[in-house]
Order: sequence, then structure tokens, then C-alpha cells
Amino acid sequence: MKRLVGIGLLASVAAVLVGLSDPAHLAGVAQVARDGSALYTALLGSVWPADAPSDARLLIVPSALVSQLPFEALVVSAPAAP
Repeated sequence: MKRLVGIGLLASVAAVLVGLSDPAHLAGVAQVARDGSALYTALLGSVWPADAPSDARLLIVPSALVSQLPFEALVVSAPAAP
């Protein structure tokens, strides 16, 4: 089993959680997409390819701060900047 959580990653998760939930620091859509894409790459990029079959399954057992992250906030590919 691969350990994926490091100090920098936990800080990134914490920043995304603040951007998604704290009314005083709500992030815009573009920022959420950038952060979600970066977290997808950091958390799952090496173990779950973006082109995985649609019927493939991944079991995620989060721990600590990562357990608070809504995984649907992860962005497989960030939209191109306008």
C-alpha cells in the first residue's frame, strides 16, 4: 500500500476545505478548479489514471484531514483559462 499524505499535501487539503466552506474565504470557480485539479494529481495521479474505464472502481480509505475532503471536489482535468 502506498502512503500518499505528506505535510504539504495536508496543507493543500486544508486550503481547499477553507475555500469550499468558509464564507469569509470562499474561492471562485476557477480557483476551486485549479485546486481540485492539483489535489487530484497529488492524491490520485500516480495510482488512478485520468483515462480509467468508466466502470473501474477505486476504494479510498482516507485518514485525518483528508477524510473531510469531498472527493467530488477533485477535478480530473482543469478547464482551460479563458
